[in-house]
Amino acid sequence: MKNQIGLTKFCLLIFSLIFILAACTSPSTSEPTSNDSSEKEGSPTSEALEGEKVLKVALPAPPGNLDPHFVATHSEMEIVQPIFNGLLRYQPGTASFDTIEGDLAENWEVSDDGLTWTFQLREGVQWHKGYGEFTSDDVKWSIERVMDPEVGSPQASMFKFVESVEAPDKYTVEITLKQPYPAFILSLVVDGVGGGAIMKREAVEGGGEDPEKLVGTGPFMLEAHSPGESAILIKNTEYFRGEPKLDQIELYVMRDNAAREVAMDRGDIHMTYGEPDGMWVQQRSQNEDLDILISGQSMIWTIHLNKEMAPMDNILVRKAISYAIDYDSLMHSLGTDVARPAKSILSDGVFGHIETGQYEYNPEKAKELLAEAGYPDGLTLPETLTPNLPAYIPVNSFIQEQLRQVGIEAPMQQVDLPTWMPALYGGQNPFNFQIGVQRPHGVPNLFRVWHSEGPANFTKYSGSDQLIEQAELELDEQRSLELMAQIQQEIKDDYISLPMIETVMTNAVRKEVELGYELIDTAIYMAPKYETTDLLK
Repeated sequence: MKNQIGLTKFCLLIFSLIFILAACTSPSTSEPTSNDSSEKEGSPTSEALEGEKVLKVALPAPPGNLDPHFVATHSEMEIVQPIFNGLLRYQPGTASFDTIEGDLAENWEVSDDGLTWTFQLREGVQWHKGYGEFTSDDVKWSIERVMDPEVGSPQASMFKFVESVEAPDKYTVEITLKQPYPAFILSLVVDGVGGGAIMKREAVEGGGEDPEKLVGTGPFMLEAHSPGESAILIKNTEYFRGEPKLDQIELYVMRDNAAREVAMDRGDIHMTYGEPDGMWVQQRSQNEDLDILISGQSMIWTIHLNKEMAPMDNILVRKAISYAIDYDSLMHSLGTDVARPAKSILSDGVFGHIETGQYEYNPEKAKELLAEAGYPDGLTLPETLTPNLPAYIPVNSFIQEQLRQVGIEAPMQQVDLPTWMPALYGGQNPFNFQIGVQRPHGVPNLFRVWHSEGPANFTKYSGSDQLIEQAELELDEQRSLELMAQIQQEIKDDYISLPMIETVMTNAVRKEVELGYELIDTAIYMAPKYETTDLLK
């Protein structure tokens, strides 16, 4: 079994192939787009030489950690994606199990028992900044770094079934699994999650600031990083797929929607993540200088209830919350052209998704359940920390008002991402509203979010641990689907994760930008940047 042919045979035999969240000062000849303080934060000012092609991108939130083995947000992945390669990747413009192809690996084979994966690497690939040729030792070190518990990578679970990583020669890597794991191939893809990124040991261990530490093999190199403000990438003229058409990519943090739109209209910004809102899409589509791109990969909007924190530990309270939310109202407020009902905890299109059905909206039933739980006069939940992201603020207000109508007060404090993330992942919130993009196979999503050892188990749920562990190892496709269906139903019945809606991904791109591929799906919210991406003068 070799390359895509072998991969398809292997995965069809097993399964029939098929996560996030969400910088702007750089030196320019252009002036800030306005005197508003929110816009000054993201005012592009570049030192690029005249005649160079400089793509300017607006990020809706500041990135935190740019180490790809630790990235957790959309903004972080936006910067990391053009810098690093994995052994495999999705074909540009896609995010599907079906479209995985070689990246740093040129060929690969999987043993008949599914335990040994052998990769033949590209020869002559050069590291950024003079670090020499990429070899199998780099792959071995990178994967073992993610796996090392002392390193503490949140992506370690991606490689939990790896027994060993060997480099028998300069261009061969052998990964041996403890047991067959049908979704293992997703662990080797960088887009969407950075655990599969191959890093340079000498650069990482040398320490220093991000530009010195973050050495990759991708089409662009990190030139400068101002935490919370901007990042500047310059082209890698030795990129193995050919010299990039862009000379530079500048990424700026611009939290304010209006500021981003003004900057886009003026041409100070070339592309940004759009809003999953039908009125926004309609209004911005009228601008003849813009293309509003809608991709098929959906984002699922979910309320996760922390069942270890009172009063969420009472299933009657969790049920009451499920009845209190008018999911259809939220969907119609955004527009049915961009939003649809979420009928499972796994988004539509993910392998293993079944329709368990949406929770019913019944505020009177919610009040009855609260009374039965011992709260006939309503209750006040512990304070929840929420991110001060534009996409989150109105939805959190909507949730608050919906709960208030049935007698539940849900105090919220808006905080920045570095403050919110520990509360989110540390189980400090009674509930969390989250917008996320899921991986194309149900098993890693189920483990990551709903297994007691999952790195994103916001609910502290463990009721389906045994079934999830069975599903991880199941090679029979039909049995695997049955297990995943059972897991989704169990989670629904425990009222711990309330899927609200699914929305398409939108990108606003100026017409002078040529992506270099057709955007069908993307695992990182915004359209990725490759060596083929161009800026037409």
